[in-house]
Amino acid sequence: MKLKSFALFMFVFVTCAASHLSAHDKKEAKQENINYDELKKRAFASAKAGNSDKAILEIEGIIAQQPESPWGYKLRGNIFFYMKNYELALKDFDKVVKLRPACANAYVDRAIALMAIGDLNGARANIERAIELKPMSAFAYCVREKIYLEMAQSKADSKSKKSG
Repeated sequence: MKLKSFALFMFVFVTCAASHLSAHDKKEAKQENINYDELKKRAFASAKAGNSDKAILEIEGIIAQQPESPWGYKLRGNIFFYMKNYELALKDFDKVVKLRPACANAYVDRAIALMAIGDLNGARANIERAIELKPMSAFAYCVREKIYLEMAQSKADSKSKKSG
């Protein structure tokens, strides 16, 4: 439960306190005629109002218009994460990575979602890739620290079960 609470906290922190897209990514999104910030605001407003289905529909309209753009998948993945549908969130984050393999934030999103479902090895691999791509990301280092703490706790729990 602590892991899921942390994952939700990290999701809210990332979406509210920090921009998910680098300046380059936002410039690229605008070139694709997607007003990412407005779409994000509208979709999250719908989700927070309890209308996640409306948020998903809004985002799916963007995906249908531009299926090769990662931004709709990223937003929809964030909404699925907010809804605690981690498997669907992961599918969308996987699509973002496929479309933009150099997007460090997509790996951070995947790492957080993998932590939420208990795949700490997968989370570690993704956060290490994010740091490799964007070594100055303080947030990625914070996520990595949490992953390693969870791994240590899991190992300690496993040892205590064997000895007890």
